[in-house]
Amino acid sequence: VGGRVGGAEECAKNGPDGGQPWWGVERVLALRPKLLLLAEPTAGMNPQESATFTAFVHRVRDERGVTVLLIEHDMKVVMGVSERITVLEYGSKIAEGTPQEIQRNPAVIAAYLGTSDEEATAQAEHQPELQLIDTDEVRHAFEAEDAAATADSAPAHQERRPGEE
Repeated sequence: VGGRVGGAEECAKNGPDGGQPWWGVERVLALRPKLLLLAEPTAGMNPQESATFTAFVHRVRDERGVTVLLIEHDMKVVMGVSERITVLEYGSKIAEGTPQEIQRNPAVIAAYLGTSDEEATAQAEHQPELQLIDTDEVRHAFEAEDAAATADSAPAHQERRPGEE
């Protein structure tokens, strides 16, 4: 996963964080952890950065088999990264399940929207499915950028005709 968009060298040239919020995560991944703890990793990011980071963490999880423990308030990020979600309200567990189960759970809706349980139950019945980040689309964009960067950095090859030096 390291060496993505512009590569590690490019990130290193851009300063201690490499201009990329996930640079610290890439450094930790060099240690080959089995568990990655992330606390509010997308705080302060714009929606595009959050989507990119979500796809990055999704790749880490899938390609390296790293378990990710994520504490996050951005529900698109949570839903885009997680296979299983535990929801806490004031330190107490109120729900656990798949992203689809969580987004329709009346207790979760009530906690996040500040509604009564009855209102949340009614709303859960009509809750549209949350639009998740298409991690495959973002991954393909990464691969295209990586390929372009590799092509740009490849030494120029000139064909020589017989007899030319």
